[in-house]
Amino acid sequence: MRPLLNSADVAAWARGEGFIDLRPSAWHVTVAGGLPEGVSLDPAGLTLPPSTARAVTRMGGLIVLAVVSLALARRHRLLFAAGAHWRFRRYLPHVSFTADDGRDLAAVRPYGGALDLGPELVDHGFSL
Repeated sequence: MRPLLNSADVAAWARGEGFIDLRPSAWHVTVAGGLPEGVSLDPAGLTLPPSTARAVTRMGGLIVLAVVSLALARRHRLLFAAGAHWRFRRYLPHVSFTADDGRDLAAVRPYGGALDLGPELVDHGFSL
């Protein structure tokens, strides 16, 4: 996982879109799960530049900000090939930011600003 370092910016956007139940300190992007022994984590941060190619959607009982990132997709493939796990059919980089409350997401404008991600860390069961 990579922690979201500018979660305050994303939280301000989410509140502006009407979301209330937020826990920004837990926000991150999961790259892969169940990393096998011996896999080196990437110690460098990663900034995803501002983009209009994002969506707010549902995934696994959560509302997420889905992003497009070749760097994250490549890293996921590399970790998966090394034996990491992923519980979904395909990898969709995203920040899970709130529980799914059933609202209509059609009018929600996705966050378009930069996303500053920290270095890769082992996910120890972080949750919203």
